[in-house]
Amino acid sequence: MFVNSFMPKVRKFFKVPKLHEVSDKNNSLKENEILASFVDFLLQILNCESHINSIEEERYAVLQKELTFLLSLLGDIPFQCTELEEVKNILAEFEILANEAGKFIYSCIFSTFQIKVSSFIEGRNSLLKMVEVLNVKIEEYCIKFSKIHPFVVSRTHDVIDSVFIVDSLIEDLENLMNNQIQLITNEMKVQIITLHEELTISRSLLKDIRMPQYTVHMDELNESLVQIRDVAYEAEYLVNSYVVGNLPIWYLNLRLPVVIPKFELIRTRLQEIKTIYDIKVLDIKKDFSREVPTQAMRTPTTMIIDIVVGFEDESANISNDLIGGSKNRQIVWIFGMPGLGKTTIANKVYIDRSITDHFDERGWCVVSQTYQKRRVLIDILMSFSKTKIEKNSIFEKENESLSLMIHQCLKNRRYLVVIDDVWSTNMWDDLERFFPDDGNGSRIIFTSRIRGISPTNSIVYSLPLLKEDQCWSLLVNKVFPEEPCPPQLQDIGKRIAAKCGGLPLAVVVTAGVLANLEKKKSVWEKVEINLDSYMFDDDTNNYSKILELSFKHLPDRLKMCFLYFVAFPENTQIPVKKLIWLWIAEGFIQREQEKSPELVAEEYLSDLINRSLVLIAKRRYDGGIKECNIHDLLRDMCLRKAHEEKILKSIDE
Repeated sequence: MFVNSFMPKVRKFFKVPKLHEVSDKNNSLKENEILASFVDFLLQILNCESHINSIEEERYAVLQKELTFLLSLLGDIPFQCTELEEVKNILAEFEILANEAGKFIYSCIFSTFQIKVSSFIEGRNSLLKMVEVLNVKIEEYCIKFSKIHPFVVSRTHDVIDSVFIVDSLIEDLENLMNNQIQLITNEMKVQIITLHEELTISRSLLKDIRMPQYTVHMDELNESLVQIRDVAYEAEYLVNSYVVGNLPIWYLNLRLPVVIPKFELIRTRLQEIKTIYDIKVLDIKKDFSREVPTQAMRTPTTMIIDIVVGFEDESANISNDLIGGSKNRQIVWIFGMPGLGKTTIANKVYIDRSITDHFDERGWCVVSQTYQKRRVLIDILMSFSKTKIEKNSIFEKENESLSLMIHQCLKNRRYLVVIDDVWSTNMWDDLERFFPDDGNGSRIIFTSRIRGISPTNSIVYSLPLLKEDQCWSLLVNKVFPEEPCPPQLQDIGKRIAAKCGGLPLAVVVTAGVLANLEKKKSVWEKVEINLDSYMFDDDTNNYSKILELSFKHLPDRLKMCFLYFVAFPENTQIPVKKLIWLWIAEGFIQREQEKSPELVAEEYLSDLINRSLVLIAKRRYDGGIKECNIHDLLRDMCLRKAHEEKILKSIDE
């Protein structure tokens, strides 16, 4: 009786849900996405089912294959245009088919009597007939779509990943021709070779006419870049879906001949652009955008720590408060806006010889916006260097045991612990009792961008913005670390430094741009002009726009690599080896003769470090980079650009 009353609720799961049942005001799901999720649900059930006997297994697989094809179909470009009446009609019929498939699978699983083989065959064949009818309509629609809508241009006009997707598609085609030739028919072979040739020519043209970052905007080129990106995604989806067996040969033969002429049109337009603008682009490149040769660039090994400019008095006063003053445990609170150098100053004090000699033990942890108690405890314990701890066993212990270990390590010892990037005092309320106060002059440094949350009786340092002369000094130190600034660049350099608004991070990032350009007055003047255009943009924060300017100037090969840092949590020290493997797996690393992908990726990372966009967190014993990270403000900028480019979608924890 209970089972019978429960079955209608179970049956509901085997029917395509309506849009209003799964959406809310914060959800932007479309009907084709709901349909795709439902078919995927059915396929997962079919893959788990074992009630079909071996005689029917092959015929049963036909239904799985057809449903898999229809699921892949929903990801193809023609069926993304859900506002078209033809797509709405096909999706409506697809929904009917999906509901019938759900009813059939439900009856196979939950019938109270043994399903006869004949009944099973009849139900399955009925579904396959519906699939045949739907496939005819799909074919008719695709032919009509290619004539009416030759290009479906996305709403996003930024073109960060245009070159990468072309490279990725070329590599996929070469892999198909060289390693999976058995999948290619003679008819398709001609299409694959033609597509490869068109892509190779277009890629070469893109390299020749790619405009420098600070030159006149070219709408014609940007439109072609958007088109080649979108068509390359379309072709890559078709080829890869076919290779893994999700699309049948008839559909690929239907769609691929439609995609190839699109590349031919784009290639023709790129050739026209190159002819029209060739001389102009070459002149601009010579005048402005020629980058410093790789061998002339500073290596990461010369950039050991950030240069601290403008806070000499604060650093000295903080050091005095740490060494002198009360014998009771004392909190020093360093407050300032993002990018002002709070962490840099704390680190400068932390590693100062007078401080290391004065304290029996030192520790460091980063809290960030989302307080994770276990991570904080482990970070503190792992940073202890003078106390003997079996660090491999730390990860096996519970939070309370970790807290007690901290107390035991610090008891009766003069200690200094830095707690970086604090957003609230909840963490301190939680952990204060484990930091002993033995009257021996122990100290705790907090850094925070929030002013009024420091614990009672804290010594508070509010960091000011840099003065114009201090900004200039910092800029010179970053751009010319081993030589004086040429006289002809001093006036323009001082104006550029002043436009950074006193924020050290803005100065450092701008210096990273200048360091990789020719040291010519005409080049720096163009940077100043672009800074002016950003500073008078009232819609966004000036500092954010300055950081974005540095991103816009990155070479194409580095942009996706830099944006990929948002895949890691905030304030995370990222293992370089892992980062490089991920870059290679994502297809961000361009192939170069006589160089391994790992070596090329290391050069990319070095370039980002030299531009002051990536920080060195830890070095290997041989001087190489073991871990790296990026500043919070730069990560926020990357996250915003990644959302605009639809490179990723972030979700709440």
